[in-house]
Amino acid sequence: MTMDGLSRQGRLSAAGQYDATLFVAALTLTALGTLLVVSTTGKLASGLDAEAPLRELRHQLGLLSMGGLAFCVALKTPAEWLRKWAPVLAAFCVALLVGVALFGKTTFGARRWFDLGFITIQPSEFAKIGFAIYVAHSLARPSYQDIGMQRVLGPAALFLIMALLLVKQPDVGSAVLLAALLVSMLVASGMGLKVLLLTAVAAGVGILGVILLQSEKIARFVGWLYPEATRMGEGYQVYQAQILIGSGGLTGAGLGSGLNHGFGYLPQSANDFIFSVAAEELGFVGVCCLVLLYAVLAVRGFAIAYRCRDEFARYAAFAMTVLLVLPAWLHMAVNLGLLPTKGLVLPFVSYGGTAMAASGAALGILERLHLEATAVTEGAA
Repeated sequence: MTMDGLSRQGRLSAAGQYDATLFVAALTLTALGTLLVVSTTGKLASGLDAEAPLRELRHQLGLLSMGGLAFCVALKTPAEWLRKWAPVLAAFCVALLVGVALFGKTTFGARRWFDLGFITIQPSEFAKIGFAIYVAHSLARPSYQDIGMQRVLGPAALFLIMALLLVKQPDVGSAVLLAALLVSMLVASGMGLKVLLLTAVAAGVGILGVILLQSEKIARFVGWLYPEATRMGEGYQVYQAQILIGSGGLTGAGLGSGLNHGFGYLPQSANDFIFSVAAEELGFVGVCCLVLLYAVLAVRGFAIAYRCRDEFARYAAFAMTVLLVLPAWLHMAVNLGLLPTKGLVLPFVSYGGTAMAASGAALGILERLHLEATAVTEGAA
């Protein structure tokens, strides 16, 4: 980029605007999620410690600061920098996944985290961001303007590497999310039907093969199909989640007043099943508001993608929107018993510092792209 281009970029960036609606929707989800997480984690410990809810609130605010920091860093990062360093970022994410496979902390039979003493980090959350940026970079490469298989080879190879490393943890849910992200981005790029079908079938067969080769995954499918019959085994979480959702009724028991999750009947209620807690405490009306907020994220995110003039920015905005919205739909579907359990959190709502940081980064990238897109529009006017 020439000095004149840099100067022009600086002037345009100063004239850009933030998407206030997108930011307010994300902030509302975060505030609601904080209350739900504190209600869940604080209630479980409050029987022995009256200070537990306050302590959990302080802890959750500390995790939110990670998301705020990631948002600010992403907001200050130009799209051109992301495009230039996309291959390096992807390689770094792969290195993190390899590192966690070798030196990660094992919890509940899964090796997904780096234990740094004062905090644990889950690299798979950042790998999703790196993968999305690399796919956007590949689809926007000037030498690959033809809609054909050559545009898929790089992203497909990266997906294969990441998916294998994720399955090894095991984290099949994140592998499925990467497959869905890749296919959706290929659809958005106008990829030919033949290439698209080959990619989708290959990803689906690979993931299905992994599931069939692991007996616990087959048992999980059985638990999903027959939750009541297997409620003392693999279907326990799905069965309990549906009880929570059904007990909420129209308006719920009230924030912080849910009894079923408060007695610890639903494991992982603060992260993988936070939607069930929301249904119990806020009822049908409350979960409809949750769905509406994610719909706002989707509409505003795709609107930013449509507004972007640069091809890379358009793909990146589309990918960040998918990363914020698709896990939410999958999380809700799992809680409702429409899909097998996958271990996916609810963005901005579920407990977890790394997940919050990844969501903050995705939101920051979206706001940065909107800033640059509106700057270009105003500059052209």
